[in-house]
Amino acid sequence: MITNSLRRVLIFGNLYLLVYAVLAVYFFKERIFLDGSYYFFHVVQYETFHVEHQRFILVISQLLAVTGTKLHLSLNAVMILNSFNPVLYLWILFLLSIFWLKHEGIAWAMLLSSVCGIYFIWFIPMYEVWYGCVLLIFFAGVLERKFYFTMAKQILFAILLITLLFSYPLIFIGVIYFSASHFIRERKIPIRIAVIYFLSFTLWLVWKYFFISGYESGKIEYPVSQVGNTVHQNFESLADFKNLFGFLFGIYPEEMMCLLVTLVFLFRKKEKLQGFLLVAVVIAFLLLISLTHQQPWRHSNYFERMYLLLIPLCFVPFLQNIFLPSKKKFFVELLLMAIVLFRLNQIVQHAKDYTDHLTEVQSLIEKAKKNPGSKFTVDFTKHPELISLDEWSLPMESLIFSSLKNNQHSFTISWKADIENPDNTKRLDDTKFRLRLNEIFPDDWLNQNYFHLEHGGYKELSW
Repeated sequence: MITNSLRRVLIFGNLYLLVYAVLAVYFFKERIFLDGSYYFFHVVQYETFHVEHQRFILVISQLLAVTGTKLHLSLNAVMILNSFNPVLYLWILFLLSIFWLKHEGIAWAMLLSSVCGIYFIWFIPMYEVWYGCVLLIFFAGVLERKFYFTMAKQILFAILLITLLFSYPLIFIGVIYFSASHFIRERKIPIRIAVIYFLSFTLWLVWKYFFISGYESGKIEYPVSQVGNTVHQNFESLADFKNLFGFLFGIYPEEMMCLLVTLVFLFRKKEKLQGFLLVAVVIAFLLLISLTHQQPWRHSNYFERMYLLLIPLCFVPFLQNIFLPSKKKFFVELLLMAIVLFRLNQIVQHAKDYTDHLTEVQSLIEKAKKNPGSKFTVDFTKHPELISLDEWSLPMESLIFSSLKNNQHSFTISWKADIENPDNTKRLDDTKFRLRLNEIFPDDWLNQNYFHLEHGGYKELSW
């Protein structure tokens, strides 16, 4: 049976997701940037899934784009599918929250997760951390509804758990919190579910131990080796604490307010164990970031990934403990609607930065078209107005955007200093190009269905 509150979130959610879908199509080019361009390029290049560091949830983020390449759709169409993928993913989980879980709190958390805390990430729709956090919200609903007693539900539970563990390294913190919170309330854990947890975590730990990538091991070893210096730099004065708290309440005000209200509620209702568990997990999570990253109060694309777990950790307990039992849900729903719309508007306003970036990339491509050849460099010291293009993803972005209208004549553009790097210079010749960093490939390596570079050396673009 669909209650009135479920019906309200269903109506609002569908209308909002329809708007989200339109925006995803409208900004489909703006969403090819940094990691988004990297993964998209490799999906198109190989016409299959591109997963790194055992983050298998990336398969879900690439599903529509891979389907487009298998159907030999145009690059333009594949790019639109890539942008629409997170909308479809969210919409499916949202509808499952309504019709299967019948949980309006989880449904609202889904909607909030699509706009809160992703000021930058919205424009890079292949980030595994966002897909993992949304799935973690759904997992919390599965736990609360106790959908784990039948064999079919236990199999689904195991799939959800393993997928979460192999999504983003920090997701395990959320898995532990929601699992501990639920089974503390239940005061018991079914034997089969305990076995599923044991086998899933064992598989995850063993796999990570034997197959951890150099990238991930470096992300662990170096920050750990610098903890002493990092602590000293981050917290040498009261101003540093002020910066951190100002950042949290300035960038994540909805999350922080929900957290504080939930903690007050839990301690007043004498659910002290739940309150201590929640505050301990959040503090431990924030300390983990603060002890291993310099100036953790900078709002950036990187730190949005690090802090994204705050969304499920703060919103879900509030919606479960306070919103669901409330007799004045309608007023809370109005507030939640306002938050979703306000944050969505902020994202749309922020799109200008990505549109400007796209315009600059396309302007370089137009300049390249006026010259013979396919491989070019730009000296940003001569053109400081284009310094925003000084990103490691520029060669891939130029390849992708130059191939939209004519895949028989693609262009790749690199920073001049990268091409003149001795490690690259000695490996480059007229039949090779630089993809990113020190990756050099033959021109003919490119998927000729989507890209085509002419043989020749790199030439400097000047105007």
